[in-house]
Amino acid sequence: MNATFGRRFAVCVAILLGMFAADPGRAGEAEFRFVHPGLLHGRDDLTRWQTAVAQRAEPIFSGFEKLRSHPRSQLAARTHAPVAEIGRNPNVAFSEFDQDATAAYHSALIWAAVRDRAHADRALALVRGWSGAVQRVTGADAALMAGLGPFKLINAAELLRHTDAGWTEADTAVFTAFLRRAILPAVGDFALYANGNWDTACLKTVMAAGVFLDDRELFDRAVRFYLAGAGNGRLTHYVVNAAGQGQESGRDQPHMLLGLGHLAEAAEIAWQQGLDLFAAADHRLLRGFEYSARFALGETVPFEPWLDRTGKYRHRTISALGQGRYRPVFEQLWNHYENRAGVPAPASRRLAEAHRPEGAAVNADHPGFGTFLFSLPAGAANPPAADSSAPPAAPAGLHAAPADGRIALAWAAVRGARTYRVLRRERTADSDTLVARDLPVPAWTDADTAPGRVYLYRVQAENAAGPGPASSPLAAAATLPAGWTTAALGAGAAPGLVAWDGTVFTFEAAGRGEAGTFAGTVLAGDGTLIARFVPQTSSQFSRFGLALRPAAGGAPVAVLLLAPIRGGDSERPVWRAAFGPAGGTATDLPPGLSAYGRLLAPCWLRLTRRGDWIGAAISADGTTWRDAGTAELTSAGPLAAGLFVNSGFDALTTTVRFDSVTLAPAP
Repeated sequence: MNATFGRRFAVCVAILLGMFAADPGRAGEAEFRFVHPGLLHGRDDLTRWQTAVAQRAEPIFSGFEKLRSHPRSQLAARTHAPVAEIGRNPNVAFSEFDQDATAAYHSALIWAAVRDRAHADRALALVRGWSGAVQRVTGADAALMAGLGPFKLINAAELLRHTDAGWTEADTAVFTAFLRRAILPAVGDFALYANGNWDTACLKTVMAAGVFLDDRELFDRAVRFYLAGAGNGRLTHYVVNAAGQGQESGRDQPHMLLGLGHLAEAAEIAWQQGLDLFAAADHRLLRGFEYSARFALGETVPFEPWLDRTGKYRHRTISALGQGRYRPVFEQLWNHYENRAGVPAPASRRLAEAHRPEGAAVNADHPGFGTFLFSLPAGAANPPAADSSAPPAAPAGLHAAPADGRIALAWAAVRGARTYRVLRRERTADSDTLVARDLPVPAWTDADTAPGRVYLYRVQAENAAGPGPASSPLAAAATLPAGWTTAALGAGAAPGLVAWDGTVFTFEAAGRGEAGTFAGTVLAGDGTLIARFVPQTSSQFSRFGLALRPAAGGAPVAVLLLAPIRGGDSERPVWRAAFGPAGGTATDLPPGLSAYGRLLAPCWLRLTRRGDWIGAAISADGTTWRDAGTAELTSAGPLAAGLFVNSGFDALTTTVRFDSVTLAPAP
């Protein structure tokens, strides 16, 4: 193997793995590393607690006493025998797991603050017991089950692992296996089918797992969802406008604060890793907290009627249910904005000060005890200066969207960054090219693109010390593949946005009935179109899949769609594969693809044309196929074969993704 071929082979392998091999374009680049401990609490926090508790300094000492006196903090408190299955709705060891996860977290905090070895041993025993036992998370609320208690357990494990508590490499192996087999399958795709507090619970746990596992791809996935995800839990989908109104403000106040608290906890983890999600979208998170705090304090706040991303939750007025009921999420929020970042948060401060010292959360919803955990003196921990002697952290959450033949990029702001720069390569290139520098904000649009060409982007933050580590690479294209076009189908339909990154087609489309967005290419004769749906869709009223239509335009002659059949329970539609000129023949999906009215696993779809015959099939693995119907073609001429999506609504869009898309001659 000659040197040139070997280098190109390495680059190809790296692309398949979602990473880059070493190359001349990365010479001298700073190495990426996670900070540990680096979840809700970093090394500086531990030092602050230890000093304040030793000196009985207020308000931290009173907050610590609140933690130390809590029933779950007692060494003699009852714990439970770990089991292989935990679940919610129906409940399986739900309370037992959450209580023990809370106890483990409390003891890990006490150990970190006062070095009480008995609490370290108790926390180790609880973490070891449950992580070694739990094999699966079940139930209709599995995403919540896996997003709440396990978040506390991960935080406990992070503190134990990165102090001298007695954590071992064997503990790391057991806990890693626990996260991979039981927790991440339940939260890894988030919860696009539900109110936003579900998404946000998944988000914070995916982010925490990414840090604990030193899994950059997982961490990046969570940051990207925070900024640009498809579900209700994305920051700008949960705090829906600049006034601060929330997606669940019209439902009730406790759930609204639940989701806000989760977002703040995710932002705190990102902060520990050198990112500033608190400032995203013009401090949108602060706007949400201030809006909810003002309402809790009895003030009048504006409200805009709102329909959420699932299409299920429509609110016309703000809900007074739970108004004034306090959740212990405000100390963290206002301490960050006012004392760490110097941004006023007056309503949040009033609420926090009225409930000092902040106590425990309900069940495992939040860490609680914010007076102890998050109290900061004003200006004590401002972001690192742009003239710091250390390079800034690596950006994360890089995402892209096609925009009139260009590629619009954005990413999470980096603490202490002076400017940003963008590196780009084509997939066949051996090294990066610097295509933009001295960018003052974490966004840039690439106008120098070619149609159908896929580019790989990385970004870096810079300060006086130079550029820091680069972000993970992101593939993007300004247009669809050569020969592919986008069209609106159906009366009154508006064309949606369809993006392609060389592998995945991502639709953002509206439409109801037969109306929607089509993206495809000409099928001149016989052929087979195959695509795989990548879960999940954000609207549970949507219909999407494959379509054949006349190449000259017009209604589809055949479709194979995944479509919900609605019954009495709007939360649990029955998903079927629908085939026919109008999608009229319904076929059950293979086992394991859907549960509780949600599409939880990939589904393969196939349409084949041979002469006037059209056949449809579905599959769970792309190998074993189940017939979904046949039809006779009644029109002559070439067809266009492609992908179709609608949301079930005229204006509300949904996000649907397909990969493994192929169009080949029919066998």
